[in-house]
Amino acid sequence: MTVEDFEAQFPEVRPCGYTIHGAMSYERWLHHPARISESQHASIVIFPPFLVDELNWPVYGGGVWENNFARPGENPGSHGRPGDEKKIGDCSRRFERLIRNEYIFEKHQRYLLHFGRSGFDRGYVLDSAAYVDERAIVAKGEALIGRHRAGWDISLPPPFTDQPLRFRHIPTSTGTNRSILIGFKGDMGTHELRSKIRDKLHDPSRQIFVLSKDDDTFEYWELLSRSIFALVMRGHVAFSYRFSEVVCSGAIPILISDEWVPPFEDLVSFDQYGVRVPEGSISNVYDVVRGISLERRKQLAEQGSRFCHEYMISPWHQFDAMIKIALTRV
Repeated sequence: MTVEDFEAQFPEVRPCGYTIHGAMSYERWLHHPARISESQHASIVIFPPFLVDELNWPVYGGGVWENNFARPGENPGSHGRPGDEKKIGDCSRRFERLIRNEYIFEKHQRYLLHFGRSGFDRGYVLDSAAYVDERAIVAKGEALIGRHRAGWDISLPPPFTDQPLRFRHIPTSTGTNRSILIGFKGDMGTHELRSKIRDKLHDPSRQIFVLSKDDDTFEYWELLSRSIFALVMRGHVAFSYRFSEVVCSGAIPILISDEWVPPFEDLVSFDQYGVRVPEGSISNVYDVVRGISLERRKQLAEQGSRFCHEYMISPWHQFDAMIKIALTRV
């Protein structure tokens, strides 16, 4: 459904803005080869991107929230109008209620609720009915195991941050060997789990580097490019931007986050390209990794590379993967 058509039917959303990522997804839906002109014959209805919240650091906006808007207006997610805390999420709530309660669907139709990276919805803050409506396919970042309807909802990956600096280090271009067994570099203050893992695991003598973001032993991309395995640890929230960066770096992800549903599980199961370790078993990470044969490591890395390049490496790959999964639900 176009923005113009939706606003004509529901003028209540005219004050709402949307983000760069939302605008990118909207353009893809408008020009997707599966789109049809006869709305009553559609299997899935996709609405304008008023649910797609900010994708600030490290993707868009340069760390400045105001730079993230493609259409100015009330923030679709976590901030509402600047300075008006009472409006937090108001546009998203109003928009979703209109879809669920007032839009007239055909009996055979489902609809896609696309939240994008979903900083706003990390706590599932819309009306509880939004997440259990049998017509709704909920596609969101930070999909949590306890709220995710397996085989119906879609867990989205964090957008891949395609920073040119990484090409200084990629092994296929530089001839660099992956000599580091396990690598991680990031903010240690976002969750106590990170500092615990650093204390238990960091050991340069065994080629394990768990570094804070200020440590200059390695540049971030250099460390990823030289690591066989790389940690993906929860931070402020259950998901981490590290996921897409690790997978697309060629390292094998070690996911340590008990609540998060790995992205696009319907297309490729995480255990085909990564290793999951429970948060309560971080002391076992080294033994788990040492128990993985060289042949299995090669298989995991190759599967991860294919997964990245087929489904994750650009926003458009991710949008198409989301629709590919959604079409299996109808």
